[in-house]
Amino acid sequence: MIKLTVNDIILLHEKIIDKTGGIRGIRDIGLLELAISSPFASFGGEGLYKTIEAALQFSY
Repeated sequence: MIKLTVNDIILLHEKIIDKTGGIRGIRDIGLLELAISSPFASFGGEGLYKTIEAALQFSY
């Protein structure tokens, strides 16, 4: 699985805005960082989520 960085997400967001319109900026950088890191959370050396879908379900 590819782990995107905050900068990757912001760049993608800006590209989408350029194509579709919208407002630039991130309302809460902490929530963005949490959403990016949550799918990779682990406990005792084992991932908490078996699939990306399961991870995304609880990331926000």
